Amino acid sequence: MTLKKTLILCCLAAPILASCMKQHTCQCTNPGGTFDAFSMNGSENEAYDECNDYYEINFGDVPFNETYCEIK
Repeated sequence: MTLKKTLILCCLAAPILASCMKQHTCQCTNPGGTFDAFSMNGSENEAYDECNDYYEINFGDVPFNETYCEIK
């Protein structure tokens, strides 16, 4: 592959890879209100897993069904 083809391929692939690793915010809501728990760079699946872990650690034993965390 020539240098020119490699450069063009890199320029085309960079935006695709960058869109997968954008910043995600874990936002939690409880009877006291809504707050941003944390933000992270990574894939949406990684952010989803981290947000679920945050919920389980901090609110897992809270009996309110109005308490939840989600990715924004």
